[in-house]
Amino acid sequence: MDTFDDILKYHKDLLINKGYDDPSLNAFGGIEPFMSRLEQNIAYSIARDGSVLCPEGFTVPIKGFFRGDKDIVDYRFGYSFDYHRVPQLRFVTATMAGERITIPLEASDHLPHASYLYDILQIDHLLSRNIDSKLEEKIQLIIPYVRTNIDALCERQGNIFSEKGFFSKGYTAVFKRDQFTEELRNQVLKNAVTSPHYLGLFVINTPKPDPNDRYTMSLRMVFDFYMPNTRLNIVALQAKIGEEKVLVFPRKTYLLPDAEKIYHHLSMQNSIKNARKVYSKVSASLTNGMSKGHIP
Repeated sequence: MDTFDDILKYHKDLLINKGYDDPSLNAFGGIEPFMSRLEQNIAYSIARDGSVLCPEGFTVPIKGFFRGDKDIVDYRFGYSFDYHRVPQLRFVTATMAGERITIPLEASDHLPHASYLYDILQIDHLLSRNIDSKLEEKIQLIIPYVRTNIDALCERQGNIFSEKGFFSKGYTAVFKRDQFTEELRNQVLKNAVTSPHYLGLFVINTPKPDPNDRYTMSLRMVFDFYMPNTRLNIVALQAKIGEEKVLVFPRKTYLLPDAEKIYHHLSMQNSIKNARKVYSKVSASLTNGMSKGHIP
């Protein structure tokens, strides 16, 4: 029988081969956060139902970001245990902009490729928009009803980001509060129309600094908006300076760390990286000189 590590490796390799890894999905943190949740769920299910032949099943989510963060797919993998108490992948569900598809799996390796599910969702979304000839009328009905609450939500987000110092000069490239709240508002209104009954996800990016700029921080932020109770929060933030980046998963916007702390952390990481390069060059130079018989 496979060991616990063998089981985890099998499922990790399966997901990577089927396109659910970082390069394919452009996901925050790559596949490792998913594997950590999978490991915890397996361990918890076995520990909780230690005397039961087949412990209770569970689901693990991962999100994919396509078309330059314009399309966000919520993948959910359903696991259950066979009679050997080995977890098996039983179904996968993919959701995007209110469209949803669930595929039962006879075996774990029948998992379809991530891009295949994304293509199906795109087609379904286009068909539903074309069939609904009254979509524009619905937009006019929905937006006035929620605009007041949405405006207040976006202003509240702007206040928190301002208090955390993200609009301070020098940290990010041309990141102004008015632009931020306007883009946030547009994204929320779009989600209110396209996904009125589902949790909507969208991404906001700050302008990219010059490739040679080692001092300006760029941000990639994922927000979720839930129309039924008009809830808006940031769920993930990626900050980057040069090649160094840090991921933050605050869950609530007010739990975001200060921009200054993030900036100084990244600046320090870049300084350490540059120092290593300098010492590597010095070491290489000394080694080269000694090999030629020169005394440094």
